[in-house]
Amino acid sequence: MENNAGTLFKEIRRNKNFTQEFMARGVLTQSAYSKFELGKNEISYSSYIQLLEKLEMTQEEFAYIQNDYNYIPHEKLLLDFFNLPFNDPKQLNAIGKTSRGILKNAENEVVADIAVICEALILLVETNDMEQARKKAEVVWSRLADRHYWYLSEIKIINTILFLFPSAAAKEMTKKVITNLKRYGNFKEANKLVGILNLNLSFLLIREQEYAEALRIIEQASEVFKEYSMYKHLAAAYVRKGICLSQLTKSKGKEEADKGILMLELLEDYTLRDILIGEIQKHGKLQQEQTHISTK
Repeated sequence: MENNAGTLFKEIRRNKNFTQEFMARGVLTQSAYSKFELGKNEISYSSYIQLLEKLEMTQEEFAYIQNDYNYIPHEKLLLDFFNLPFNDPKQLNAIGKTSRGILKNAENEVVADIAVICEALILLVETNDMEQARKKAEVVWSRLADRHYWYLSEIKIINTILFLFPSAAAKEMTKKVITNLKRYGNFKEANKLVGILNLNLSFLLIREQEYAEALRIIEQASEVFKEYSMYKHLAAAYVRKGICLSQLTKSKGKEEADKGILMLELLEDYTLRDILIGEIQKHGKLQQEQTHISTK
């Protein structure tokens, strides 16, 4: 059960040995702060942010503690969905079911989008019918396409359906998304998203045999993954770089692909490894060679 914000501020303040005087200074009168802790006085959002800074705590951590050290349901859903490493029907079914449960109690456009996308991805996995999966996902895209700006939640949604579209459309979508992300400057999550978007776009470009363009954006994405220690994404980038190099008849294609496969074996992510091996076998000119593929 969610705790009263003022009561929780009081508990954390005492655990940190901070006084009410320290907390209130420069933000509220001490009397107003005291009443806030007692639940007798509400405060503005700007005061709330300043008080969290005094507590040396992020909004995310405070909300997590406030909900008895748990994510609230829709936040947990977003984490589970956006952290899916691949389209596993079992996980997609579970997330879709959770989405529909949340929507019974409250309207939430992002949750509604996730429910639709799960259906589209399950359809794709079960039938391999890209056209039908795209038609289902276009409901989401049509809702977002005309917005003047996209923020991180919308961008993450777009990223999950990007590969369903033809490469020309996907390139335009990615260009607009990255333009939106530039507004975030050095914001870590936005920078990571640029890398992930480029990695996902590379899959489409390889599928359309645009290997030189795919190689260019893979190399850009790789720098992001190295900076933020995103090793699974980096492994995928190495594999796709190897595919592109092999198709462009350049050296080191096999070496790059081997590097990515080995990284995933060291990380014990055999599912993603097998997916990328499938990409090598379908798109690369590496299968005739003795590419490093474990049978574990």
